[in-house]
Amino acid sequence: AADIAGGEIASLTSLVTHIGLHIDLTHLLMNAAWFLAFASIVARRIGAWRFLAFFIGGGIAGGVAFIALHWGE
Repeated sequence: AADIAGGEIASLTSLVTHIGLHIDLTHLLMNAAWFLAFASIVARRIGAWRFLAFFIGGGIAGGVAFIALHWGE
């Protein structure tokens, strides 16, 4: 994993840091709109720390799913 950009640190953090990547401005704006519409409602219901854990857990699950579906690419 050390042969990826960022080296060994990136191999440990990329399942979380990929959450902030976006393919283009439209993708970023659409994600921001959905986040604005629903994140505050969910955060108020479950609490800020649990929402943060949910957000990061969902990002990690998405990264793992991507790796599983694109293994070896």
